[in-house]
Amino acid sequence: MEELKDAYFDVVVTKTGLPESVLAALLASSGKSVLHLDSNPFYGSDWATLSLGKLKNHFASCYLSQNGATKPRDTTTSTELQQMILQKEQFQQYNNINIVPVEEIRTFSDVQIVDLCSAVEDEWLKSTLIDLTPQIILASGQAVDMLVRTQASSHLEFRGVDQVLYLDSSGHTERVPTSRNDIFRSTLLTPSEKRLFMKFLKTCAVYEPSLFQYEGRDGGLLSAGQVVSSNEERGEKEQLQEWFASVQSLDDWLDKLGFTDRLKQYLFALLGCCGERYESCSVVHVVERISQYCCAVQRFRISSGFLYCKYGTGDICEALCRRCAVHGGVYILRRQVAYLICDSLQVIGLVTDYGDVIRCSGVVGCLHYFMPTCQIETTINNKGMWRLYMILDRPILLPGKGVDVFTTSRSVPVHDNIANEQSPSQQSTCWVQGIQIEQSIDSSHTAYVFYLFCDQVEHGKTILKKTLEQWTNPTLEENTSHYSIDLMSFLRQLPGLKYAMLLFHRDWEPSFSLGHHYCCSLTKDMHSMQSQLGKVYTCFENILGDLQT
Repeated sequence: MEELKDAYFDVVVTKTGLPESVLAALLASSGKSVLHLDSNPFYGSDWATLSLGKLKNHFASCYLSQNGATKPRDTTTSTELQQMILQKEQFQQYNNINIVPVEEIRTFSDVQIVDLCSAVEDEWLKSTLIDLTPQIILASGQAVDMLVRTQASSHLEFRGVDQVLYLDSSGHTERVPTSRNDIFRSTLLTPSEKRLFMKFLKTCAVYEPSLFQYEGRDGGLLSAGQVVSSNEERGEKEQLQEWFASVQSLDDWLDKLGFTDRLKQYLFALLGCCGERYESCSVVHVVERISQYCCAVQRFRISSGFLYCKYGTGDICEALCRRCAVHGGVYILRRQVAYLICDSLQVIGLVTDYGDVIRCSGVVGCLHYFMPTCQIETTINNKGMWRLYMILDRPILLPGKGVDVFTTSRSVPVHDNIANEQSPSQQSTCWVQGIQIEQSIDSSHTAYVFYLFCDQVEHGKTILKKTLEQWTNPTLEENTSHYSIDLMSFLRQLPGLKYAMLLFHRDWEPSFSLGHHYCCSLTKDMHSMQSQLGKVYTCFENILGDLQT
């Protein structure tokens, strides 16, 4: 594009993922000039929503040929490019210009695929949408507030989560009661458990003042008379103060309240859907999250209190990019940053792979630096998540209507060999979470997209396989596992499976960053949008502060 030659922007954002799109929308609405680049032909990057046909093409061209590896770059600085930049008027005020080669970080690796689609099935299955990083958000919270603030919500449609499920250690799936009606209609809870659970939720709700504006909605956890009574509210606040003064562990605190194992499982499942691990939660944290959950249940008359974007997280990214464009942001796909222009390790511009030289005051995005002159190169960590995407012609979780969210915990031996499960010295707990979504492709075809995630890096594939085995064969004991076949072989035998993709999604964090280069990386789990937006706002404030100075 000719208009990019010798252009200036306050901020250049690379990739159109969720954190980058939020930052671009916030910066543009604050009056800053924004250029948004993405090397992909679609919006969303690692947070995109792709049809099965596009997904196959994308991974075949970008990942399967190299299996997640990136080609080595020439780390020598281009003398001719540096001389050309020095001759430009907009860079003549700088005396110590360096050209730093960079490369976009690829986060997917170890990609394995099972494709069982026939030629006829492929014609209608290719329209099935796959959400690379699906997000479940509370109907009332930071994520919804951000979408309203940026006005991106006017471009989006949402579906309410129909069921929150929990898979216990024996392989039985239980539906977590998420509304007042669910609790009292449950056939699994005793009358005393129902009263205790309702009393607990009612007391937690007092912690969230905004709940009062939603009181009285049908299907909610609380009716009007339960919230507005000043005497009851005073007593519940006193109960909260007593809870907050407790220094007990979460398990001991729940035992003191009289929680049974089933109620604990329900509470842990709700906390997991809010993006929290109960092992690391304090009493105050639990009350805060459950109060937000109560407010979410009341807000939009959604019994579960959770939302899923109808067309996936990629649609959220695209809506945020639209809002940025409304405020003057410039968007170019299929273009990426090739070099950063620095003055004393401060970013002052960049060069794209098309040769565009752009002056800017800051660059946002996760980039891999090659700086041989400074003996500095970014390193990677070993954090990440195993992801399994499946498309089936029948549901795994019944009845399979709408959107189902599920969670379960798994015990992992600490020793190196997971196959040797005889008397492990120690056991640690990891969480397996996922979503099942019913998609109507046309009037005669329905597909079920099943997502399964595990953040246990070393044994993640084995844990995913054991979880699927228990769902498909509930009589299978937890410690029983068939090591004669691997996960991909097991998937080929799974009834109704049409397509499956297993990959490792790595979380990258550069160990070194240049001045005025901002990397806002989020842990890409199901709840990043709900629980980690604070990182994005902090980055946004840092950028605004640097631009003002």
